[in-house]
Amino acid sequence: MDTVAVDCLILGGGLSGLWLLNVLRRAGYSTLLIHDGRELGGIQSLNSAGMIHGGRRELPGLTPKAEHLQDMPALWENCLRGSGELDLRDVRILAPEQHLWCPGDLRSRANLLLNARLSVGKVRHLGRDHFPSLLKSPGFTGHVYALEQPVLDAVSLLRVLAKPHADCIYQADQQDVHIQTGDLHSTKAVFVRKGKVQLRIHPRQVFLAAGAGNAALLQDIGINRPLMRRRPIHMVCVQHAQLPDFYGHCHDHERRPRLTITTHPSGSGKMWYIAGAVAEDGVDRDETLQIQAVKHELQTLLPWQNLHGARFRSFLIDRIYPADSSPWQPVRACVQPFGNNWLVWPTRLALAPNAGHQILAGLAQKQVAPSLPQPGPLPMAQPVPGRPLWEMLQTQV
Repeated sequence: MDTVAVDCLILGGGLSGLWLLNVLRRAGYSTLLIHDGRELGGIQSLNSAGMIHGGRRELPGLTPKAEHLQDMPALWENCLRGSGELDLRDVRILAPEQHLWCPGDLRSRANLLLNARLSVGKVRHLGRDHFPSLLKSPGFTGHVYALEQPVLDAVSLLRVLAKPHADCIYQADQQDVHIQTGDLHSTKAVFVRKGKVQLRIHPRQVFLAAGAGNAALLQDIGINRPLMRRRPIHMVCVQHAQLPDFYGHCHDHERRPRLTITTHPSGSGKMWYIAGAVAEDGVDRDETLQIQAVKHELQTLLPWQNLHGARFRSFLIDRIYPADSSPWQPVRACVQPFGNNWLVWPTRLALAPNAGHQILAGLAQKQVAPSLPQPGPLPMAQPVPGRPLWEMLQTQV
């Protein structure tokens, strides 16, 4: 059996694992990443809408002085310019800003104004001449705000994060990985047994960054109490030759967005990715009923948009949250140490840097400095770049 020692081992190759891989190697730690699955990226990360959003402003004095969601957009923007902690200049930016809009009734307008004023970042009210093309129809009587926070192509982001570290990213199914622990949930070794591969890894620190897969990993280190919960969402994709680019949230009288639309490349054309309340409330609907619900929302809110001949498809995605936090507005990433193991959940795209910062601070507090050299090539398969589900599903008219 081959044996290798390393400062850090990351289990999980979604956004949290790949971001952490970059952070740790940049800090000088020797690091390996093992991903459960042939395609790198993870379901939740690959199918992210890509919106970097700072959430709502926090009232002074009501929250502890710590890095929060509202600090993240500026950190991301520095990285996208190449002047931040990671160089993300090669990430595809789908849009430099998002739009907040509402139907024409007074109650919706009041709620939109409140959401605009509470949103973190620069927000400006738009005159009709500056509306996005989707909302320039004479039939639209609502209001529109621009929020200067970018929308990223999530697939591009994952590939940029993985590219510099292809020499230390490997693939093994979860059933082929076993964690051997000692007292106080401290990992002594991680064994990988798959076919002819018989490998023993001695990591000084282990990071559980496998999203939904963290539940099984926690059990492997002896943590049997529930630390996570799933919140499924029923997403819908719309393909049509005449879809305008749009990235924004429709607000009516509820706190949460009624409808969220982002535009993504799909084959030789474009696709709308539909989220918001209609997706959250659609988890108990089958695909046919969910598509009908989305069609009704689009017809109600955007009746002037031609969707004749549009093709629809839907799929469920599990969003994973810490068991003791609100799923609606997580303001910090979840990072919990257990011995030399670390449970890592950014909970949303924008919080990946916060997870990295918490881990570096925790390692410094534990006085864990880099000490081992980076291992050479291992006799393991490597995952291929992942694809979003919408590229693989059948559509219906």
